[in-house]
Amino acid sequence: MTRDAAGRRFPAAHARMARVSSEPGEPPAAAAPSAAAGPGPAPAPRPRRCANCGAEVRDRFCGACGQEASRSLRIPFHRLAGEALGELLSVDSKVGRTLPPLLLRPGSMTRAWLDGRRASHTSPVKLYLVFSFLFFLAGALAPEEEAAHAASGDDRPIAVDEGSLASLREAGALGARLATRLEELRGQPPAQLRRRIGAALHENVPKAMFALVPALALLLRLVYLRAGVYLAEHLVFALHAHAVAFALGLPGALSGSARAESIGFGLAAVHGVLALRGTFGGTWWGTLWRAAAAGWLYLVALGLALAGVAVAAFLLG
Repeated sequence: MTRDAAGRRFPAAHARMARVSSEPGEPPAAAAPSAAAGPGPAPAPRPRRCANCGAEVRDRFCGACGQEASRSLRIPFHRLAGEALGELLSVDSKVGRTLPPLLLRPGSMTRAWLDGRRASHTSPVKLYLVFSFLFFLAGALAPEEEAAHAASGDDRPIAVDEGSLASLREAGALGARLATRLEELRGQPPAQLRRRIGAALHENVPKAMFALVPALALLLRLVYLRAGVYLAEHLVFALHAHAVAFALGLPGALSGSARAESIGFGLAAVHGVLALRGTFGGTWWGTLWRAAAAGWLYLVALGLALAGVAVAAFLLG
């Protein structure tokens, strides 16, 4: 045992440890790391740059412009479905900043959206919903051309031959349904039949057009198969292309003029070719053959969809 200056006794081993720790000029020995101690703090994540304004983003949203941290659209299609579910049919000030470049600089708006510059612009889903709603609403409210039909003198009741009805009934279930429908319409004036079919078309064509949006995206994916463009990017282009078509066809729909509508849709087709090159780049030759192939297949799909809607309207209307 050893005594200290105050006369207290303690083991000699403790005295040796005290002498070692109090040697002048020597720093105290560092404590050995405990095996139970956990790993050190994780390094702070590297700041990202906002794709919209270029500021540093350390959280989910950009502190300068408020846009959510950019996420590439080069992703599988199913991951994009959440955005569509969150979109609402509402018009805000962003439409005024989105529509001019969308119409006047083909492809620039789509390219900006794909590159992540989204906070200042209306989303493609919302643009499609707004202009398709306005287009079909204008078509429903447009004046009907009953005067032209009345001037033609074609107001005789519909006549159906019994032999034709019998042949249809023998052609299967669809033929029997068609024969029954023709029998129900026998004796009705053509103007009334046109109104009934027109009402059924106005109700079902918007649904068919909405189904054609992913159809166009799939066709573009087919013609751009080796270009490394993802389906989600084609879907954004398809939404913008349909929104442009509805916007350019809107004056014709408001006036009730089929000719004006045709001119608007023709301009939309030219705009689509220019937008393809403005969005995905490439040579003019490559853009033209891709636009021609996808456009022809899209017209076939459009014709089939409208024919199906017309037959359904006749049979069920």
